[in-house]
Amino acid sequence: MKNNANVDEVDFFKLALYILAFVGICVLLILFLFLPILKDYRANSIRLNSQNYINENVYNKLMASEARLKALQEENNESLTQMKTKFDEKEFISLLQKYFKNFDLKAVQDTKENNSSYNIQAYMQSPKEFYD
Repeated sequence: MKNNANVDEVDFFKLALYILAFVGICVLLILFLFLPILKDYRANSIRLNSQNYINENVYNKLMASEARLKALQEENNESLTQMKTKFDEKEFISLLQKYFKNFDLKAVQDTKENNSSYNIQAYMQSPKEFYD
C-alpha cells in the first residue's frame, strides 16, 4: 500500500498547466458573468447622477419660486385679505350716500362665474364732491 505520493513522481508541468487552465476558466467566468453587471451598474450610476442633478436644479427653482411667492404674499397681504372678504351691501350703500344723492343699487347674477355683480345708477350734482 502506497498512500504517500513521492515528490519525484509529481509532474510539475502538468500541475502548472492545470492551475493555468483553472485560472483561465475563472477569468473567463468573471469576464462573461460580472462584466455585464458592472456595465449595467455604470450606466445606472450615470443615469442616477444625471437625474440627481436635474432634481437638484428643479428643487432650487422651486425654492426660489416659493420664496418669491411668499414675498409677494407678504407684500400684497392687505390686498389679498380684501379680496377674500365678502362684499357687504350695507357698507357699500353708506359709502354711496356720501357722494351721490339719488342712487339705485341692483344685484345682477353672473351665470358664468357664479359671482354677484351690482348695477348702480346714481345722480350727482357736481364732481366736486369727490374731491372734498
